[in-house]
Amino acid sequence: MCKKLSLTCMSLFLFCGNAHAQNLDILKLTFKPKEAVVVTNTLAKALTATCEIHAVSDRVNSVSIVVTNGSGSFNGTSLKKGQTLTQKVYNLQNIAITATSGTQAQITNLGEFDIKARCG
Repeated sequence: MCKKLSLTCMSLFLFCGNAHAQNLDILKLTFKPKEAVVVTNTLAKALTATCEIHAVSDRVNSVSIVVTNGSGSFNGTSLKKGQTLTQKVYNLQNIAITATSGTQAQITNLGEFDIKARCG
């Protein structure tokens, strides 16, 4: 099963209105184990955010990101349509995320425990 998030007012993982991180609202996301979530930047401009990860600290936590439209970056790795990235994430890690207008990605938590992200 795949959940879809069209994030107009809190776009790609992210936000409302302003493209400057200090002016953006906070968005909290929960990624359930083995569940794909589709996120889409529906704004007319690119977004930049930092997400703080909350995960079980004594486990290996990984996510898979498949870009199905547009381009962006996850933790310094550039991605474009058709590319996939599997990345380990750690409790309290800060991850930089960018997405051009119209970017869509499917994010799957590959682990056994919830992973939460607080982005702004």
